[in-house]
Amino acid sequence: MFEGKVLAWSAPKGIGVIEGDDGRQAFVHHAKISSAGFKNLEEGQRIRYDLQRDERGDQAVDVVPLPLFELEMSPEEWKRMQPICRDRKIEATTRDRSDPWKRPRLSVIVALSAKQTLADELDDLQPKLKDEQPENPVWVVDFEFNDGAGSGWCAVGEEDREKAEALVRSRMQDLLPAGATPGEIVGAMPLDDYEEETGRSLPLDCFPKPGQILPLGLEE
Repeated sequence: MFEGKVLAWSAPKGIGVIEGDDGRQAFVHHAKISSAGFKNLEEGQRIRYDLQRDERGDQAVDVVPLPLFELEMSPEEWKRMQPICRDRKIEATTRDRSDPWKRPRLSVIVALSAKQTLADELDDLQPKLKDEQPENPVWVVDFEFNDGAGSGWCAVGEEDREKAEALVRSRMQDLLPAGATPGEIVGAMPLDDYEEETGRSLPLDCFPKPGQILPLGLEE
């Protein structure tokens, strides 16, 4: 069987999307959950499952919900969270995340019962991370590649939108996987707007210096 986590889940519809530890995504239906009583999942919950493929794509079957929760963090966030977990007696394990850009990130796994405590502590950490950021302006730029089949986003150390987009456009090929075809810039926003949207402060290991581009995510 495979192991992974729940990426998205609609309780009213009883459907969702899961992601295996190998990065492969699949659709999941409540009827395929192997548990007694009301069959439900939570976003971020760890699961064990098998896969079947039909005309709709990969389908998760024989889904076993695990009493574990997974949350992605940067190494810097985890360094700050470790003593907090010790003080709160939260047992946690970590696993490295695969990433086409090889940027540093990991997943922290705790008991499902500690989910809210961990999330609250991570929220409380964000203002401290924000206070430690350098003062140079940063833009987050989204782009497409491979004729829109892939997308990526990165942090750019530039003073305005036009310069940030121009810098990404000039270096896009270097940001892409081998053999990928550069595409269009699809949007840009100031760092503060990005942080408000995600609810997370950009950690220092992802904070670009002036004229620098640092990757934040890539979907192929």
